[in-house]
Amino acid sequence: MKTLISLFDYSGIWSEPYKKAGWDVVRIDIKKGYDIFDFFNKINQVTAEDPSFRVNGILAAPPFTHLSSSGAHKWSEKDIKASVYDEVWPMPVYSISDEAVCFIMVTMLIIERLRPIDFWALENPVGRLNRLIPELQEYGPWYFHPCDYGDPYTKKTGLWGVFNKPIKNPVLPLFGSIIQNKYSSTDEKKYGLRSKTPKGFARAFYEANH
Repeated sequence: MKTLISLFDYSGIWSEPYKKAGWDVVRIDIKKGYDIFDFFNKINQVTAEDPSFRVNGILAAPPFTHLSSSGAHKWSEKDIKASVYDEVWPMPVYSISDEAVCFIMVTMLIIERLRPIDFWALENPVGRLNRLIPELQEYGPWYFHPCDYGDPYTKKTGLWGVFNKPIKNPVLPLFGSIIQNKYSSTDEKKYGLRSKTPKGFARAFYEANH
């Protein structure tokens, strides 16, 4: 049986085609109370006991808007504002921006430890990810809109990683921008509605990477 690790998987949409196809899908999400650092420690233990242990694929969708261009007017504030995790964070954190970078760095360490056989992909909005983590520049971004894969709205999203690019099957974005027209920031904070993976893209990604 093939194994997929899906990090920051709140909705389960991106990993669902793999689950339906019979893959062993391990979903980890901080919004549901799972500590990503605990998971990293477990991975370290597993790979130490069995250096040949590997998985087939890794998906990661860190839920942080602190790096997004849509919040660029607040970047300077986030770069100096202390994080709520200052007292308990297991890594040096000096600002809200550091918090976001720490999560992505731990994600990359998990990918490095598990050395996925077939693919890995990290999703993030348009923003400053490559500037804050220059090591990612060789892996992306590759951009897409939901309307490229059958969902009739726009939301420019970047992917970094080693994967086959899904074949596009575009439709007209009749509903416009999901960020501007459909869900408010309150909806996002409560339910993560704006950041959910488009179902059409999830299916296309699976077809290209299974």
